[in-house]
Amino acid sequence: IQRRLAVPVDKTEENSAARDVLRDVVRTGGTEMSAMLGGPTGTGKTFLALHALMTCIRKSNISGLYAPEHILVKAYKASHDFSNPSRSDWGQRFLAAAKTKKLLVLDDFGQNRNVSEGCLDAIEQIIMYRYDAGLQMICTTNRNVQGLVQERGQRVMSRLREMSRDKFVVMSGKDWRASNGEA
Repeated sequence: IQRRLAVPVDKTEENSAARDVLRDVVRTGGTEMSAMLGGPTGTGKTFLALHALMTCIRKSNISGLYAPEHILVKAYKASHDFSNPSRSDWGQRFLAAAKTKKLLVLDDFGQNRNVSEGCLDAIEQIIMYRYDAGLQMICTTNRNVQGLVQERGQRVMSRLREMSRDKFVVMSGKDWRASNGEA
């Protein structure tokens, strides 16, 4: 991730709206504004979100966490592995950090499908806690809003939309990884 963040952000027409929304997140130090970025794989959602997170951490000296949904799933499973106390402790600490860090990047939201109800509840609890506590997040997804509502529920999506002031930015463009030979 550090290597990728050394690459400057290209200013393109396809990422202009996302850069504007993330500029507001950075301007408020990650404490007043959330953002939701959607769109196809490889359009730069995670790249821009991580740049915004790192900028907020550096400029505003806030705590932040990058949490791809598949890592939240692993943390949930680990937190319930009572046969391995260190693994269980890691899972519990990661989930707690996802709840309480000042700014959370929830990456690839909605990508994990065959997960238990308990795990989905844990992810929902993180979002609900952050909503109630006024903690901001940058959420990226390849899913459209309607698909997320059907799979994750209206209640969660309503809160995410309010946190981002109903700005669900859909990015477009080519898969930059494929164009750089990384696909």
